Amino acid sequence: MMAIVGILLLAACSVSPAVPTLQATQPVTQMPSPGAEMAVATPVQQQEFELPPNELQAQVSFSLLGLTFVPAGLTDGDSANVKTFADGSQSVEMTYHAADLNSGDARELGFTQSNLQLDLEGWFRVLELPTADNIRPTSVRGSSAYFYATRPGEPGLFWQENGLAYDLRLAGAGWPGAVSDDLLLWMAESLQAGDTANFTYQHRAPQTWLSYTSSTYQFSFAVPREWQQTGDVVFDGDNGFARLETYRGFGARLDQACEMEANLHPERYGAQPTLRSIPQQWNSLDVEDDPCLILPGANAPADALATLLLPDPTQPGQAAFLRLTLDPPHAEMIAFSLDLPHVILTSTAIPLATPDPASIPTQIEPAVTQLGPLTMENYPIAPISLDWPGNSEFAGRIPASVLEKRASLRTASAEELPTSATSAGRVITVEEDTRSTTHIDAVIKVDGQEVYRYAMLPRGGPSRIYGVWNWAGRWVLEANGALVVEGELYNQKAGFQEIFNFSLLEGKPFFFFVQNGKTGIFYDGSTWPAQFDAVYHGACCQPAVANPRANDVMIWFYAQQQSWWDYVELGIFTQPSP
Repeated sequence: MMAIVGILLLAACSVSPAVPTLQATQPVTQMPSPGAEMAVATPVQQQEFELPPNELQAQVSFSLLGLTFVPAGLTDGDSANVKTFADGSQSVEMTYHAADLNSGDARELGFTQSNLQLDLEGWFRVLELPTADNIRPTSVRGSSAYFYATRPGEPGLFWQENGLAYDLRLAGAGWPGAVSDDLLLWMAESLQAGDTANFTYQHRAPQTWLSYTSSTYQFSFAVPREWQQTGDVVFDGDNGFARLETYRGFGARLDQACEMEANLHPERYGAQPTLRSIPQQWNSLDVEDDPCLILPGANAPADALATLLLPDPTQPGQAAFLRLTLDPPHAEMIAFSLDLPHVILTSTAIPLATPDPASIPTQIEPAVTQLGPLTMENYPIAPISLDWPGNSEFAGRIPASVLEKRASLRTASAEELPTSATSAGRVITVEEDTRSTTHIDAVIKVDGQEVYRYAMLPRGGPSRIYGVWNWAGRWVLEANGALVVEGELYNQKAGFQEIFNFSLLEGKPFFFFVQNGKTGIFYDGSTWPAQFDAVYHGACCQPAVANPRANDVMIWFYAQQQSWWDYVELGIFTQPSP
């Protein structure tokens, strides 16, 4: 990677409040004529070498800055180019290129920072600017700056700050020319120091943008200064727009809502939309709850839209989301400017250490419910104010007599979601296609031929969140709360916010679903809504041991009923429970 230091890898997609700079535009130095005779000699290069990011700062004589805003689809390389000159000064150049080399994306972003002691004329010579007509003055980070173009359609931005020189330049086809100036200014304002010991995160919008705060929702974002407010959180300009509305779609969490929205509407976003989480805290990414940006992808229509989904700050802790519809060229910059109010949600769960064996009863009488052919037994284990299933010691609260009852049936369960199935004589497989560092696709193939893609946000952790099955001759993909049957989103068909833990019980389909905030059960075409307040699921890493487990005869899981956590066993049991 060609990031400056390790922390800047996370910074590359981080977000912080966008606040317009308060300084007035600085007076611009008189523009020299690039064609005039230069008094400063071209610096003599002495050494050139490549360095990996973790070694870069130690080998450079000045403090490096790193980009915290990089346009989607771009990534830095494995090293940075360092040039050392005869006078001891240095230049560091990084190049960002398309993350997916097979995408046809020809964009490149170059970023140079240097302590070469040159005046403007010397730098214009180094930049090889052909004519003065290609140079336009501006202001960035409180300093005079200059837009330039060495080639048509490949603009750049140069400025000097605190005795150092900085240069950003766009190269290759695919950059939105109408907003290239804004892109360069946003990236320049996003530069942050990589010194983590004395780090103070500051994020400034360009002076050409204006910050707006919603009195209703108490969040802020920035728009180009020339745009006009035409409604409640509605802005329109000659070259773009931003319009806020309540989101009505599917998904019990924001990441699920974003993925389902992106995959459900190719008429808005094209066949392969780009998904990007927009972090709200420095060096911290919460894929499940951070705002999510959807950008148009391959084969997008001419009138394609971009969508920024964000939590509704007036309903903290609820599955309530807002949609900010944006024109695609401005979408990333507006998303990067988003500043949500920080809401601290207090948890009622207080995980304890190993339960006292003396406090565990030897027997618990279950509440037995018959759901068609299914028998469900609920064992109340602990109040939610005392403990929760994510605590590694929680299972120790279940009496041994309860666990022994069907121990022989629980011996086998799938540790991983299946990646292949046979359906109507076809071999169905699912595999992961990592198109960039910001999102992945779950790709369905039938007899080796790709038939479907489901775009997702990437997640940490060792376990996949997607799998494939056969359902009565149709292929089924479960992916992070969505159920896709032969290319159709079943959540939309059935009106379910979330579907999870699909499995085949006695050869027939079973899954949990969330509807109106409650969790229900589906089995073999029948539904039993609102059976639980919640079912513990979707946990990663060590707490994942408490996720629902299933085999072909039974399912066992933890469910919340009002103020208690229950241990539940469900199946078609041939013998009644003792």
